[in-house]
Amino acid sequence: MQRRSFLKKSGLLAAGTGLRNMVAIAGPFSMEDFADGRVPEDKKLDAAWVKSLYERGNPTAYRKSKNELPRGFSAARCTVPASSRAA
Repeated sequence: MQRRSFLKKSGLLAAGTGLRNMVAIAGPFSMEDFADGRVPEDKKLDAAWVKSLYERGNPTAYRKSKNELPRGFSAARCTVPASSRAA
């Protein structure tokens, strides 16, 4: 076995062994929130943010004459919603 290959594999083994017991938790949660093994009902979301999801925005009109219509899948992926654009 080459030295470089040995170092890579032993490094991965050491990292995997050390990270084996770590649990990935996103957000303002603690391990007590998952004591029963389920996702907690209270997601601890900001009430103002949740309310903003249901606010009706203004429709945006795109005109083909001004070359405003995106083309293709990559353009559709990168289109910014009207509600998040600066006025």
